[in-house]
Amino acid sequence: MGSIDINLQFSDNPIPGHSPIECIDLHTSGQPARIVVRGFPLLQGTLLEQRSQARSKYDHLRSRIILEPRGHAAMFGAILCPRTELTETGEAHMGVLFMHNSGFSDMCGHCTIAVARCLVDLQDKSIFPQRRNLCYDTAAQSVEIKLHTPTGIVRVVVPTLPGGSRSDPSRPVAFFSVPSFAAALGLRVPIPTENRWPELGGRQDVELDIGYGGAWYGLVKCQDLGFASGLRQPDLEALEQANKQLTKSLSEFLNHTHNLSESVPARLGEVQVRRIMITDEYVVQDAVFEERSEAGLLFYESEQIDRSPTGGCVVARVAVAYAKGLIQLHERTLYHSLLSLAYQGEGAFLGTPVEEVSLINSKDNPSVAVTVKVEGKAYYTGQSTFIIEDGDPLLNGFAFKSVIE
Repeated sequence: MGSIDINLQFSDNPIPGHSPIECIDLHTSGQPARIVVRGFPLLQGTLLEQRSQARSKYDHLRSRIILEPRGHAAMFGAILCPRTELTETGEAHMGVLFMHNSGFSDMCGHCTIAVARCLVDLQDKSIFPQRRNLCYDTAAQSVEIKLHTPTGIVRVVVPTLPGGSRSDPSRPVAFFSVPSFAAALGLRVPIPTENRWPELGGRQDVELDIGYGGAWYGLVKCQDLGFASGLRQPDLEALEQANKQLTKSLSEFLNHTHNLSESVPARLGEVQVRRIMITDEYVVQDAVFEERSEAGLLFYESEQIDRSPTGGCVVARVAVAYAKGLIQLHERTLYHSLLSLAYQGEGAFLGTPVEEVSLINSKDNPSVAVTVKVEGKAYYTGQSTFIIEDGDPLLNGFAFKSVIE
């Protein structure tokens, strides 16, 4: 199978007087990833300082790129940052900032897969100055890229065609996570009366786990939310409501009753769970998969549904399963989204704990974490030049649902 030749032959000045923003679009298991390659203002300082600058000075550009009419509520994006404190020292090849419909995130697994594949195919040194420093593994026919993300360095292995100058779309990209771990297992979260949902029945609490995979995730079984049929023909509206109420209840519980921050590394700050993965290990039992399998549904910002299995959450799920003793090192698990289930497993992510590492929590006690390998495929969907025109009242984009509510 061939690969894409990205030559980036954009028009220098499509409309006089307007600065274009140039992007390459991919999708990873159906979840979009829009990569900004030219036109975003040069950001200064460390990577976290660059993210702060992007938030404070250029958030209108984020909304212009991500939201309608150029994008949509489910769009994710990435800003390439070739100059960071770690690219300058040679520890990383490229910095990257992840963005979505309501802001910026610390980590995005599906974008990581897409960005790494795109970088291998980029031959323009003005965009990717360190392209020449990528080492080609002749035996594996792959290239390794070290991405500097807000969570740290993420190592990514991209399969290539012979010679290493082009990615091979027929084989999955693999990224290796930052040290990841379970912060809480079997946590019983009280559900106040005002936060209850119909399917909960007479239960007063819900049991869930909390894992860290570059970001914090809650993990709850669909059946424990009161949905006996799980994710087989799911009632998305009812699940969205249950997810919203559980997320609210968990936030209140962690803020006022059960602070987990002392049990995690101090550098990670407070445990703030903004996303909960609704899991179902039973819905995949009717299908024939070689690996241990599990399905999941994740609502993210503005109650969008992740089309992919959510790479960062796959890391957290592997870390939690490892902490529970459900899997061992190098034991693979296949993680499905609703979309990959509908396509007979195409688009599922493979998650594997590959190394056990030690972390020191805020009480100076050691704890066990794992490095997780996540595998998935990204495909090109487009190459765009976005412009603005004077007098356009919607030049910075809009979120339709927010406008009409």
